[in-house]
Amino acid sequence: TLGSCPQEYRKSNDLYITGDEKNSLTDVVLTSLGGWTCWNSSLGYYYYKDGKTLQSLDDVKVFTVFPNTQTTWNNYDAGGKLYASPRGVTEGTCVQLKFFGEDYKQEEGTAFPKGYRIGFVLACNAWDYKFTGFNAHFQTNNYISCSTAGLSSKGANDIDVHTAMFKDQNGNIAICFEDFKDDENFTDVLFALKANPIIVDGLPDVDPDLNTTIEKRGVYAFEDEWPKAGDYDMNDVLVQYTYQKVFN
Repeated sequence: TLGSCPQEYRKSNDLYITGDEKNSLTDVVLTSLGGWTCWNSSLGYYYYKDGKTLQSLDDVKVFTVFPNTQTTWNNYDAGGKLYASPRGVTEGTCVQLKFFGEDYKQEEGTAFPKGYRIGFVLACNAWDYKFTGFNAHFQTNNYISCSTAGLSSKGANDIDVHTAMFKDQNGNIAICFEDFKDDENFTDVLFALKANPIIVDGLPDVDPDLNTTIEKRGVYAFEDEWPKAGDYDMNDVLVQYTYQKVFN
């Protein structure tokens, strides 16, 4: 979280709904992965037909995904005294994106037609209830980061690209936002997208082997007569265990 994001992952591309031969509709689910920022920001999404050039967010309708993206930020360098509040979302929270037609007047649906693009926008430090540790950045109330090229506000380092994106071999997509600060680690808000059938937008691939195995070993030691009687030697039953969990 402290390093600079590699350039090959920095992308200002909105996601393109491709569909497949059997189905031209795509369901899209967004999952919060967390983030590393002191700010209480708001995340929204918008959609438009491929080929349309957006001049500003006034050209689309923005729907809220997470009113407050804040998860668990703490500044341990300050002795744990600085932390962001209030918490807005828990890691792992899923939201299914909705489609309301090209004119936004249709009845709510859960699938996007082929030929549409989906963009995301982060309203940075948007809450009136602000974190008190970085007063110098309170002036950024109207600062936004967008996945669409040319729509973001200029950052502290005058960067033009505010999102990092990549996918695995199964088409699972990760999107990471840089808000305003000049660290350029692109870890301020992170979320994953799962789509069925598929979303393709020319994103770079990461190592397809993303499986992680966590293994824990230990021993349970029991005293049979505790606490009423007994020698409390904790050797009446001993059980060795191994716990293994695979995340993919």
